[in-house]
Amino acid sequence: MKQDVRKGIEMDPEMVSEFWEWFVQHEGHFFQAVQAGDVEDGFFKTLAPRLAALHPGIYFLTGLHGPKAELVLTPDGNIKNIVFAEEFVAQAPVLPNWIFTALKPATSIENASIQVGDFVFTKDNLHFYANEQPTYPDEIDLSILYDDYDAGADEIITSGIYIFLDNYLGELQSITLIDSVTVISTGEAQKELVPITRLQDFLTWRKTEFVEEYDSNYTAEDNHVFSVYKGEIKGGYPLVAYINTPLLEWQNKPSRPYIIRISLSYTSKYTDGTPDEATLIALNMLEEALSEKLQDESTYLYVGQQTGDGVREIFFVSKEFRVCSKIIYEHLTSYTGSLGYSYDIYKDKYWQTFERYRKHYNL
Repeated sequence: MKQDVRKGIEMDPEMVSEFWEWFVQHEGHFFQAVQAGDVEDGFFKTLAPRLAALHPGIYFLTGLHGPKAELVLTPDGNIKNIVFAEEFVAQAPVLPNWIFTALKPATSIENASIQVGDFVFTKDNLHFYANEQPTYPDEIDLSILYDDYDAGADEIITSGIYIFLDNYLGELQSITLIDSVTVISTGEAQKELVPITRLQDFLTWRKTEFVEEYDSNYTAEDNHVFSVYKGEIKGGYPLVAYINTPLLEWQNKPSRPYIIRISLSYTSKYTDGTPDEATLIALNMLEEALSEKLQDESTYLYVGQQTGDGVREIFFVSKEFRVCSKIIYEHLTSYTGSLGYSYDIYKDKYWQTFERYRKHYNL
């Protein structure tokens, strides 16, 4: 059984190389600690500080894999950090007593069980069915039934089911193939239940047999026609958005299933949270620089931005998540101005994130 630790790490090629050199020097001690079950004191407490300097949002777990110890680097479901876990492991040395793995691998669930708190999850007490949505025909929306569901422990049970899916399907499949999951009790089931052991076959079929085929290129003549929206957010602060609304009517949205959201924070001189002229210039310059980095329209499309209450959010849609994550991370971490920043990448196959703009556009 693997034990995990939630420690962030920051990526730098030289630092990663130094880390693996250090690991080689101590791998014998670490291996003995895993064998003896002394993972926390004999391994994690020594390993975590070394990893803490490398990249935020990468976590690790370990356990025995036959005669060897395995160290798994995981982004814990966060799409933007997948590439960094993969590259970290790609630089790992070959050691006779160790297996290094990027992302939680798929494992057999025939005799396996996952325990979270007082709840145990197995192939025998989990079932599922797929919800069909005519508006979103290729959305993989699952209802998963847990026999011992307790509404008072919904958060713990939902967490346990996600951990089960990561172990059953492998973390990459779990993250990238499933769009949404709803956990239900026996009395809430509305369709015939399917054993959870058939979920892998179902996902494989859905991946290869989409309801529709999508052209990956956006060639509309009005590709750069933007609309300005003005509104208010909580507290009465003004919000101004600049959105490519014709793009939101594109029929082939699933060809760009990943939303890139970049948040730039600023300190406003005004009580309404709007940026002053100097701040506005800084926001526009950083946004233009990021747009220049993601200008390949065969892969990325710029949707627009919104500004208010001390934050500008910039939106792109993307065909992939690995390259863009590296591009954005490297650009933002090299930024030396006064703006704060963060970014996120998540799957939203039909761009429901922007539905509020479509509704106003079509009035």
